[in-house]
Amino acid sequence: MEVQESGSPIEIWCNQVAAEVLIPMENIRNDYRGAPESDELDGLARQYKVSTLVVLKRIFDAGLLEWHEFRNACSAEYSRVIALAKERKKNGAGIIAMSNPCE
Repeated sequence: MEVQESGSPIEIWCNQVAAEVLIPMENIRNDYRGAPESDELDGLARQYKVSTLVVLKRIFDAGLLEWHEFRNACSAEYSRVIALAKERKKNGAGIIAMSNPCE
């Protein structure tokens, strides 16, 4: 299933260029091991220096997850990230504001 991106054509193009710079399509296809689980997402996020949600979106963009698989994995990962952020805040660390890419 192809998902339509919202925004102007220039904004969509800029987002596509940024995604390719951050995580090149060829690289994610080679590096992804086929399990959108937290350990793999954490490892790829460290490797590419991006969030796990960005990694997950790029895996989807590469056609390595079906839409329903992406939605389920993204929802679970978003919940995990929010829980980790709340724990960090409780321990005195700051949290980073983010939007939900699963919506």
